[in-house]
Amino acid sequence: MKIYLDNAATTFPKPQKVYTSMMNYMMNIGANPRRGASTLSLAGNRVILNCRYAIMDFSHFDKVENVIFTPNVTTSLNILIKSSVKKRYIFHCRCCPDCWCATNRFL
Repeated sequence: MKIYLDNAATTFPKPQKVYTSMMNYMMNIGANPRRGASTLSLAGNRVILNCRYAIMDFSHFDKVENVIFTPNVTTSLNILIKSSVKKRYIFHCRCCPDCWCATNRFL
């Protein structure tokens, strides 16, 4: 099984499997997952859960709860930094609005 991990929002072209999967979802499910108890919303929930299990197996995690999705790399990195360093200082630098810098004087 191949798993596509997006390395940037602007990655182009994407593998054909990504386009096929997205079109299948939009044409056959189309509902927002975790937004209700309708049949289509529950189908969206199953798609996400199956994805979590695939990532869990691929990553050799013990529990599916160890797989989380974040809106962007910045959030992912901040979660990783905050979970791995006890005393940390995370600040937003002023160089650009999308740049997050983290430093730790105890490393």
